[in-house]
Amino acid sequence: MNYFFIIFLILNTNNSFAQTSNTNANNQLEELKTAILNSNYKKIIDYTYPKIYHPLTKEQMRVTITSMFGKMKEEGFEIVDVSFLDPSEIVKNGNELQFTIDENLFVKTPKGLVKGIYTFIGISIDNGLNWKFIDTSGKSKEEVLKKLPNLSSELVIKPAKKNFIDTETPSN
Repeated sequence: MNYFFIIFLILNTNNSFAQTSNTNANNQLEELKTAILNSNYKKIIDYTYPKIYHPLTKEQMRVTITSMFGKMKEEGFEIVDVSFLDPSEIVKNGNELQFTIDENLFVKTPKGLVKGIYTFIGISIDNGLNWKFIDTSGKSKEEVLKKLPNLSSELVIKPAKKNFIDTETPSN
């Protein structure tokens, strides 16, 4: 199981994000942001699309995420901000509503602040009342479709972009 992929599939959101056309999706993105900033891993998993962590249970996933975040922090990596831009139109695919939005993930590293831009996916199976989310972590559409063949062909999954926006020079 690729845990790096999973951790970025579940992390997301910030005060500044472009609004989707669905109020519930916007509110739930804000709730997810609060959960991330407060290290509420149970709530993060509640907002994660279940096929991402299957076959693990929610509790197994919580233990895994808690451990992974702890190791990241020990190694000097910390997610400091997330924002969302450019939401797509919400499309109906089978019994699901789906959309994408650009995720800007800011991570403090031992070498400086890194900004990663990834495609984030929202999926609702109850006509937009409740949403589950996926961070593609820079995976190609083909890679994401292997795990999630139910995604609409209309969704655009952009290649990831990463760059240092602020570097720290190590002292000798």
